[in-house]
Amino acid sequence: MKDPLNQPSFETTRWSVVVSAGQEDSKLARDAMEQLCRRYWFPLFAFIRRRGYGESDAEDLVQAFFVRVVEKDVFAAADQDRGRFRTFLLTSLENFLANEYAKSTALRRGGGNKLLSLELRNADGKRPHRIADGGRPEDEYHRQWAIAALSAALETVETEYERDGNAALFSELRPYLSTDGERKPYALVAKSLGISPTNVKVAVHRLRKRYRRQLESEIASTVESPEQIEDEIRQLFQALGG
Repeated sequence: MKDPLNQPSFETTRWSVVVSAGQEDSKLARDAMEQLCRRYWFPLFAFIRRRGYGESDAEDLVQAFFVRVVEKDVFAAADQDRGRFRTFLLTSLENFLANEYAKSTALRRGGGNKLLSLELRNADGKRPHRIADGGRPEDEYHRQWAIAALSAALETVETEYERDGNAALFSELRPYLSTDGERKPYALVAKSLGISPTNVKVAVHRLRKRYRRQLESEIASTVESPEQIEDEIRQLFQALGG
């Protein structure tokens, strides 16, 4: 049985981003909208690209989609009866693409008005993630959603470690959060950090626990009920091929 103290505060996080985005214009609503755009921009972009659109057209359509969302208050309909937010969002995009309005040149770049300024590429001018070849557009959307959720959780935890003066500790322990990549033996990490191997083991356990809790919190904000969190995380790893 899970310790309720270790669960994300679902009552304060569920649909919080969605609900805020559907409210009247305010700083809170705009901040929520920006968070949504940044979180889901690339998964939606990847879906459109896998549907056969060129890169520039896909960029235009994602921007136009978010503008349309704001103009028509689409997120106001994303209530607790709509289930998982990522599914609701994908359905909304599919409807948007099927509508002649989405094909109008007047919609390009949101009719000349960008919703907000998004940094869509890294400093070296590259996309943050690579779109996989082959497979269904829907599968690529969910894969990119999984990558975005994991990245957001990791970024939050890293920021916390840095804030507490533990940047070096996080850097050494980060490889233990993934099954990929090379992990140093605890003895080598202990020597680098000036602590005992036992303390390294404890620190890894704490980091994994904190990362898991943050991932649960990320997921909680976009599902209908606390009971769906575990299933959503399971689907997240399935989307990554795990």
